[in-house]
Amino acid sequence: MNRISRFRGPALRGVASQALTSFENFAVGVILVRNCAKAEFGLFAFGYGILVIGWSLIAALITAQMSVIFSSESHSKEERQMLCGALLRTLLGACVVTTSSAYFLILLLTQLHVIAPSDTGYWLLISSALPGICLRDFLRRYFFFERSETRTLVIDASALALTIATLGTMVELHATHLNSVAAATLAFGGLAIGIGGIISGGLSPQKNSADTLVNLRFLWRSGHWNFGATFVSLIQNQAYTFFVTAMLGLSGLATANAPRVLLTPITLVSTGLALPLLPRFTKHRTNLDALVSIRAFGAFFAMMLMLVAFYMLALWFARDTFIPLVLGARYNNIWPCIMAWAIANVFTNVRVYYSTFLTAKGGFRQLAYANIFSAVVVIGLTGPLIHFFGVVGSVYSVVAGELLLSIVTCYQCRIVAAGIQAN
Repeated sequence: MNRISRFRGPALRGVASQALTSFENFAVGVILVRNCAKAEFGLFAFGYGILVIGWSLIAALITAQMSVIFSSESHSKEERQMLCGALLRTLLGACVVTTSSAYFLILLLTQLHVIAPSDTGYWLLISSALPGICLRDFLRRYFFFERSETRTLVIDASALALTIATLGTMVELHATHLNSVAAATLAFGGLAIGIGGIISGGLSPQKNSADTLVNLRFLWRSGHWNFGATFVSLIQNQAYTFFVTAMLGLSGLATANAPRVLLTPITLVSTGLALPLLPRFTKHRTNLDALVSIRAFGAFFAMMLMLVAFYMLALWFARDTFIPLVLGARYNNIWPCIMAWAIANVFTNVRVYYSTFLTAKGGFRQLAYANIFSAVVVIGLTGPLIHFFGVVGSVYSVVAGELLLSIVTCYQCRIVAAGIQAN
């Protein structure tokens, strides 16, 4: 009971922090869905999907190594700041190289007429958002590891206020190309908030020492496995984006993504709990089997299913008023997509819990194996499902992937937990 009480405060702050982020995503989605043409909203969804790939791979290779730093009880707070400052310097360097390469590629594709000249500005802005997003993600994890969740709340509240103020003002001014405005807000707002977080957190990316480099070389030994696991997971999660765009166009992608806006409030559960769970899983070394047992899997799945079911029931009763209010009149007959995304969300919550356990325990190789297995199945299913069921078929492939990944990840967690307990 004491352990639960100690976790309750950070967990609530984690959920509150993610609630702010989810509301930010919800606000952006509603504003773009209601005020952009389907092709513009589809273009934003496509560009944001690519941005997520770059951000996730950099985080997997660099930011995730933070768990190794904080799992060692021999480091003082100053040493942790120095090591995390070195990681931050590497992160910023990777962002500069990746963004510069993206600029070159965008200009090249524009010259080759692959990208329309009218869309060049949008692609440059969405590429510019990478450093701000990576920086914000890095700082959120750092503050949770340092048990300074309130600072994460400040970061997320600042981002929410900036996003709503900017996009709301542009809507009132009847601005066009709101997808580019949203990309610019991600780019410049994220960078400004990230710099503020660095200053308040006492991190310095300029610090350097031989000890730091030695520790970094040690940290990178496990980085390639996490990178591989994340890369395969991204292929699985974004497969529907590329298949739908190729087979049904940007308007089809907009139709597939619009229902996700309605489910934004319940997505805060998985990511909201992941941040406070990660440092606690890192420190937890006893009775690990209970955390990943079949009984725990069933209980957690039932809890997530009940939560999503209650939300879907409320959404069903309010469907005639709430759905048109949020999505406008351009999206019809999307209830099958909403139901499919809701089921996928249940399995996503379960999968995130067990993936967080593997990340905390350094089980990057096991996580990669789980992702490879489910990704192969999803990639093979996505095309045929879209062919037979249309847009909703792409979401069915996401459901299948999350189901398989949650089961296989739980199995890998049990292997890792048994090995740790045996040692």
